Amino acid sequence: MTKINKYNNTTEPKIITKNGVKYKELDLGGSKILIRIKSDKEVAKDYKAFDKYLSGRDGDTILP
Repeated sequence: MTKINKYNNTTEPKIITKNGVKYKELDLGGSKILIRIKSDKEVAKDYKAFDKYLSGRDGDTILP
């Protein structure tokens, strides 16, 4: 694995679309990596799941 020494934060990350999926291209120490960007539908699903997690356990749930 390559050690990354610095992150160039002065340039804006590029948004690339491949096969309908959006990616953010970052330049980390001379290496370019792609980071997938979640869709609005996925983000809403995550918020709903996290709110359910914070609300606590259901009373009728039986744990082993």
